[in-house]
Amino acid sequence: MNNHKWIMASLVLVLAISGCSKDTEDGKDKKTKAKKDKPVAVLVAPISRGSIGDARRFSGSLEASSSFVVAAQVSGRLKNLHVDIGDSIEPGQLMGELDDAEFQQQFKQANAELAVARASVAEAKAAADVAKVEFKRAQSLRKQKIASQSEWDQAKAESQVKNARVDVTRAQLAQRQAALTATEVRLGYSRIEAQWSGAETSMVVGQRYADEGDLLNTHSPILSLVAMGSLKAVFQITEEDYPRIALGQTATLMLDAYPGQTFTAAVTRLSPVLDPQSRQAQVEVSLENPDGLLSPGMFVRISVELNNATDAQLVPVTALVNHENSTGLYLISDADSDSSATVHYVEVITGIRNDKQVQIVKPEVSGSVVTLGQHLLKDGARVQIQQSSTSPAQ
Repeated sequence: MNNHKWIMASLVLVLAISGCSKDTEDGKDKKTKAKKDKPVAVLVAPISRGSIGDARRFSGSLEASSSFVVAAQVSGRLKNLHVDIGDSIEPGQLMGELDDAEFQQQFKQANAELAVARASVAEAKAAADVAKVEFKRAQSLRKQKIASQSEWDQAKAESQVKNARVDVTRAQLAQRQAALTATEVRLGYSRIEAQWSGAETSMVVGQRYADEGDLLNTHSPILSLVAMGSLKAVFQITEEDYPRIALGQTATLMLDAYPGQTFTAAVTRLSPVLDPQSRQAQVEVSLENPDGLLSPGMFVRISVELNNATDAQLVPVTALVNHENSTGLYLISDADSDSSATVHYVEVITGIRNDKQVQIVKPEVSGSVVTLGQHLLKDGARVQIQQSSTSPAQ
């Protein structure tokens, strides 16, 4: 009897536990289903049409459009230096002088030697004229059979020797003239003048490499001159972007020295070859510098628009999602008055992209797209559209 009661009590307890377990599982299923059916809070943005450009940014350095180093062309002591760093230089301006005492002496000596050579030519010419007269006389006497054959031969040889002497002295005269010209050129090299062949009307002294009193050798640097009226920025472009850049394209320059200020330039040089190691090509953009704000050596950021499109379908960059090896958008559809809607995933082909927007080439789309919260979505999901000032997390 007692055993029977104990068995009945055990059955009742088992049934009670089973009932509780079932109620617990049913509750969990209902909560899970409710959680799955709850709309995902998202931010959206409208699909628009407009213009978009593919601007690429590069970095480089400013360089002078024209610059060169003024060096000593002869050896000597730097006697005077009339200019310094920052001075503006005009063509032909005297910038410095070397000690020219030795060159002056060489010039005087060459002048004297030239005078001697001229006198030698005159003397040789006079002797040749006398020999010519003697030869004609001997020739006349020979015809009259008064002079012997040997006398005629001797007069002829003497005339030829005197004529040859004239040629020699004339060659020596030319040699002395060349020597005088050389000493005159060296004397001119003692004056350090600004000379260039470009279109620049003036240049600026960029660096000074020597001081007054320094003993200079041939080709020793003295000054550097740079043209500040126009500058160029040099940068490298990759193989991918190389086909889309061309001469004449507009570039925008930004410098750390002038934050918030931009400068307009144009592509003026494009290397026809790419470096086989880096697969990059050198590009130069030129810009005017009338106010002298810019200086060679400044770091510069260059923006060049390589492509553009008008009347393009545009969506925010944040609307793009990668889904199963494809790029697409979540379009809003079936929107209700209470800001609840359904999303539909559309695979797209993109075009030009910038920091904020991207062009949708295909397909044609309209309406609004999800810009935040896509990682919680799938095709056909219900969403709760939030205002831009409200976070989905809130």
